[in-house]
Amino acid sequence: MNLPTKNAYVLLFCVLLSLFSCNNKDSENTNEPIYIPRNSYFVDSYDGIKVYRDNIYRKPMNGHFIVGDKTIKWEEFYIKEGLLYGDYIFYHQSGEKFMHSMYNKGKLHGEEKTYFLSGKLKKVSNYKHGLLHGKTISYFEDGQILAESEFKDDQRIASITYNHTGDIESKMFIEDGKSITQSIKNGQVFKEQISSNYDDFQGVKFFNDDNTMKVYLQMIDEGDDTFLVELNEEGKEIKRINFATSPREISKYRKYISSL
Repeated sequence: MNLPTKNAYVLLFCVLLSLFSCNNKDSENTNEPIYIPRNSYFVDSYDGIKVYRDNIYRKPMNGHFIVGDKTIKWEEFYIKEGLLYGDYIFYHQSGEKFMHSMYNKGKLHGEEKTYFLSGKLKKVSNYKHGLLHGKTISYFEDGQILAESEFKDDQRIASITYNHTGDIESKMFIEDGKSITQSIKNGQVFKEQISSNYDDFQGVKFFNDDNTMKVYLQMIDEGDDTFLVELNEEGKEIKRINFATSPREISKYRKYISSL
């Protein structure tokens, strides 16, 4: 029997090493997209983190995926051990982008854009570790700004909305521990909704055309009774009216009640 020579063993080792290196290189090439059909995966959520799993083996997915085929795309994303990283793109049926988000470790992190069916930009938001943080801007389809908001740790701390001619329609801001939303018409504040960030206080101020306060009201439930409370400019109670026992007195405030 002829045994392999030393040179033959060396040659065989080199061939096997070469094949292993090629296969390893291919497995690390995550830039090549994997096309998958719709409904071929499901998403678990744990503490706000999305985990993507395949429907067959129910294991966390890995790779660059395109939901669709080479003629139509619905979604496109990159997953590592079930978690979204980098770009996540969702498409309109027309093929135009509907939403383009950024993820890190399964949470929204960075800029997120949504689009009209026409392809025009509709909204830009910013996220930090899954929470809205920074500026959010919404647009009319012609490109004019509809609204601007500022967020901190998922809480809105200021905002402005505009009509189609660019006039301010409302403002929201925080002052002295209260969230205040002003309704504006022709440059004048006509209503101001006030809610405390520390307790359950809510009230509404109504204004005259000269910016003086017309009336300041709140509604309070106490047991089975509901009261309309009128306040002075400092927020101190000056009148309390029972809805059930004083309907005639309540009727004097009827035009304001729908705003409370």
